[in-house]
Amino acid sequence: AMAQLISEPFTPAKVAEFLARRVFGIHSDERTPFDGYFAEGALAGKSVAIRYLPERGRLYSFKASLTEPQPDYYLLMVGADGRRKHALQVPVAFTIDAVYLVDARRDAPLWETKDKAFPEWLKSRQVYPEAHCPLITLSDEQRDLLERFSLAELESELRWQQAFERSQEQLTAMAEAAHQAYLRGETTPLTLE
Repeated sequence: AMAQLISEPFTPAKVAEFLARRVFGIHSDERTPFDGYFAEGALAGKSVAIRYLPERGRLYSFKASLTEPQPDYYLLMVGADGRRKHALQVPVAFTIDAVYLVDARRDAPLWETKDKAFPEWLKSRQVYPEAHCPLITLSDEQRDLLERFSLAELESELRWQQAFERSQEQLTAMAEAAHQAYLRGETTPLTLE
């Protein structure tokens, strides 16, 4: 189903690119080696390369290419921490738990750290879920689109599904008790006015 929606074979990177285009108004242009250009707002006309990193812990491994032409910005779409994914005990192929906007030229020297931990300077570039980057302000609709792909949303759905499955016996017993009360004439018809 996702492959039909994005009109390409499913890969997390392609889904992230599709989602980024929708959420951030990125338009493609065959004349550019990048993923496209921002169409509106403070970044209108600026080139962007969209990158999907499946886990936040892999942010340190992102490096802007020094041999290829640079876009104006990188939009980093980052999945959830792998430990949280595995704790769900179900396969999770794709999540977006954070989005960062990185200025390709200004921020390039900051990537040269040897530290494998989360780059502290990157917090000020966060667009989602917390808004620290003043260049992009998400509307409620944009935030809702991203939240649909967050691990927190998937965890919530899974918890609801598991609770519903565990309550089937109880719901069946309650339905049977209500039916027996109806057969005994102990119920009152519901009238809507």
